[in-house]
Amino acid sequence: MSLAPVILLTLAGLPLAAQTSQQKGRQLVEECLKAVGGKAFLEMRDRIQTGRAYQFSQEQLRALAVVTSYVKYDPQPAAAGPDWLGVRERRDFGKDRSYGALFADGKGYEITFRGARPFPESYMAQYRDRLRRDVFYLLKYRLEEPGMVFESLGTEIVDLQPTDAVRITDADNHSATVYLLRSSRLPIRQEHTRRDTKTREVIREVGHYSKYRTVAGVQLPWSTLVVRDNEKISEMFVETMEINRGLEDSLFTLQKGIKVLPELK
Repeated sequence: MSLAPVILLTLAGLPLAAQTSQQKGRQLVEECLKAVGGKAFLEMRDRIQTGRAYQFSQEQLRALAVVTSYVKYDPQPAAAGPDWLGVRERRDFGKDRSYGALFADGKGYEITFRGARPFPESYMAQYRDRLRRDVFYLLKYRLEEPGMVFESLGTEIVDLQPTDAVRITDADNHSATVYLLRSSRLPIRQEHTRRDTKTREVIREVGHYSKYRTVAGVQLPWSTLVVRDNEKISEMFVETMEINRGLEDSLFTLQKGIKVLPELK
């Protein structure tokens, strides 16, 4: 038998295999969306949560704080520009809430009794990149974005549990790999790499999600751990969560008369 028919059959099968991988990836992501609440998740307008936040340096606890986070999700416009984020967030630390942070319209501020100090652009660039690659942000805002590719990577064991891995890549070739529990399709881990804006070194960030609970039809993790280059960076344990409380826009703007300080260095 001539080798030509065999080669032709093999080549003909390659596009089909690639297409099947992408179809499977899309299916897994849609099952993940259903798992976190489907329509209820997509229509979530705001969220309030309180809990304990930990920060680490070289695996040693550096800071501990009670934090209340207020998050507002804006409706996605028909033609969202590349700078549109759609998420506004306010974080108040401590029981007296004398210290906090505000993120809105692509800008961020550290807020103290002295005033509001803008975060440097290098920090905000990382914030925007991390947000846009976050699995829950991807599910809520980016599934129908032109140029998105969803690729099934097969089965992986994560924390002794079987998962299905999916790589999500956008039109700018920025990607994130998400690991979905085979039993529930909930995200248990995600990871991505980026380059340090100063050193150009590759940095690998991993997010771990656990202790899911359902609030107002939405299922989200109440325990989150962030690891950077195999070093624990932060951990959050949620104690209370409320969804769709009708948060006012004024909560996500600087208070009238607050002093705006020089940018953080």
